[in-house]
Amino acid sequence: MGTMALHTRLIGIAATAMMLAACSSPASSGSASPSPVGGVVGAIQVPDLPGAAAAGFGSLWVSDYKHGSLVRVSGSTRLSLTRIRVGDPGALQPACQPDQEDAPAGSFIIRRCDLPSGVACGAGSVWTGRNDLKAVVRIDPATNRITATIPVGILTFGLAATGDAVWVTSNDDNVVIRIDPRTNRVVARVPVPSGPAGVLITPTAVWVADSTGRLLTKIDPATNAVQAEVPVEASPFPMALAAGSLWVRNEDASTLSRVDPSAARVTASIKTDPFYTTEGLDSLVGASSGVWMSGLRLQFLDATTQKVTRSLPVEGRPYDAGGGRLWVLGTTGQVSLLDPAA
Repeated sequence: MGTMALHTRLIGIAATAMMLAACSSPASSGSASPSPVGGVVGAIQVPDLPGAAAAGFGSLWVSDYKHGSLVRVSGSTRLSLTRIRVGDPGALQPACQPDQEDAPAGSFIIRRCDLPSGVACGAGSVWTGRNDLKAVVRIDPATNRITATIPVGILTFGLAATGDAVWVTSNDDNVVIRIDPRTNRVVARVPVPSGPAGVLITPTAVWVADSTGRLLTKIDPATNAVQAEVPVEASPFPMALAAGSLWVRNEDASTLSRVDPSAARVTASIKTDPFYTTEGLDSLVGASSGVWMSGLRLQFLDATTQKVTRSLPVEGRPYDAGGGRLWVLGTTGQVSLLDPAA
């Protein structure tokens, strides 16, 4: 897809998203809607177009590439914003400009210009990448202050974190890095086949979506070695664990692959609506009975029927807000807090 077509596509997406937000979301002041539409209980507008995000510590953490900041969205009905400075986007490598995120680029290459780059919550901290320094930054959510800057020697794409490990992918460097949060040091480098992007930690493994190679790579966290490679379809990226299966969205194929994580094999390929927004920015949320998917309307795919059984009039990417609620981050920066049961 050419650059002009991609710019046209984003303009159309943004216009559609704004119309949906105007019709289906409460005002962006952060107050609760008296009669929730689509289960929306609170909403607020994030300044500038949003980037990568993660949920944790009662908040949604959103990358603001234009200003080199993380924006923290907090609250249960009346939402509020806090900005945390990470770095200077102007200090990135040549050809990266602070406003380069204003349009998709047809591939994940544009993500090398992210600052902050990727976001994860775990080990009592928020983690994000500084691609000007080839480092990962650790933030204390109690103070919103940076407590460590950890050199990793790669351009960060995605992150996932638990109590004993932070896993970092580099789409450019074909490697996955493991950080020990107790020491703030890199303790392992795992080469992977091609274009590692999404990363998901499960109770028994670390899964990496190799976007260029059309593979899922399964890593044993006990040995930091690759256990298996699972062929999927074009441009796998976001993953989720639900109903005993691993799910990955193959963005260029408009499919959702269902994987048996123990046998490391695909058990179903399910047709989905086309992926619609900036490349390298997407999410899935696993629930006990299925998976929430991003789109011009938020959709729930039931694991038993393997069909979409719910569609809510809220546009954007879902993130787990806990307690059965969802954060939804819209293309134009509208953040909604949803209670799907409402």
